[in-house]
Amino acid sequence: MADWDDDIASMDLTNGEKNGLQVFRNYQRAFEDYREKELSASISREDYDTADLTRVVSLVCSEDLRSIPVIACAFADDLLGAMFRTALPDGVIGGKSSLFGSYGPLSSFFHRVQLSQVFALISSDLAETLNVLRKERNKISHTWDLSKLDNAFFDQELIRKFPVNDVLGVAIGSIDDIESDRDASVIFRLNVIWLLSRLFYETICFHRAKSARLDPHKVLYGSNHPKLLNTVSSVAIAASKKLLSTDK
Repeated sequence: MADWDDDIASMDLTNGEKNGLQVFRNYQRAFEDYREKELSASISREDYDTADLTRVVSLVCSEDLRSIPVIACAFADDLLGAMFRTALPDGVIGGKSSLFGSYGPLSSFFHRVQLSQVFALISSDLAETLNVLRKERNKISHTWDLSKLDNAFFDQELIRKFPVNDVLGVAIGSIDDIESDRDASVIFRLNVIWLLSRLFYETICFHRAKSARLDPHKVLYGSNHPKLLNTVSSVAIAASKKLLSTDK
């Protein structure tokens, strides 16, 4: 057996020791692959209603730009709240509802985003982008002269923070390439569509992979991913195509 992984081949071990280590690693991989498939199958057996996701990404395509951070944050807040209610263990002192009360640690959108990152219940880049979106929402809610906000939230950080081309490149399905000179407002809308779609998917699946002691990114986006990824991607792709077709 000389078919070793590169790191095992480079070790100062006898051939027999390398063979034994490789057999152990292959067993680990096979067992992990089996567990990933089992978890994905379990998630795929459940029904998930994507009607609200479809509605919100449609709003992202059509509503005034200045309302999008407000709409997106409200939807994200609901998703995170539902995730915590599902992921938190039963028997919490004072009950789960107390955590969402006026003085509870999950009482605000900011705290839900913050704790979702602290406990790695969603991808870190999603939490960071949600926080940027939250800041822009706050600017809108505290500014009386909205004309000053026409270009405030899609000219710099939000476009760089969540590059839509990277997401579309790995999405299940196909979509026309996005021209580099596409209007910044369109890229902003696309970013929000994919941000909310990924968040919808991860708030359902991410914590379940962690609870199973599996790598969430590998389970959710690898070859053994749940069918829900296809469903959510289809919603995002349809909204993206609609947006790009109306922008021509």
